[in-house]
Amino acid sequence: MAYLTRRPDTYLIRILLLPITLCGIVAAAYRFVWTPPELNVYNWGQCLLAAVTLAKSVEYALAEEGMLKVGETRPGQLKGKEKEGSNGHAGSVVQRRLSFVPPAIYDAVEVMHTLRGLQWKFGQG
Repeated sequence: MAYLTRRPDTYLIRILLLPITLCGIVAAAYRFVWTPPELNVYNWGQCLLAAVTLAKSVEYALAEEGMLKVGETRPGQLKGKEKEGSNGHAGSVVQRRLSFVPPAIYDAVEVMHTLRGLQWKFGQG
């Protein structure tokens, strides 16, 4: 779901995959139980992770334009002035990417691991 949210024109696919994703998360969280009493804390952690994953999946699926970074109009497309180079007074934005990781995979991992939304449109308030 995180991969699709950074690809343009995938809104319908994300909506169609949402029920399958939610059922899979709920099944994985609540069907597998740590039965020894000393491992009950793992049940709590497992369900908490499921709650966060459910919320993120719904957020990814229902964002019609996708998860946008600050200054983007569509995923991967900068708007207006950000597209052009530097004006000579300020340095351009540096992209911190690993050279051996494809940009689509890097974006998906970055979306999955951000909770506060720094450098993302959903983090602006």
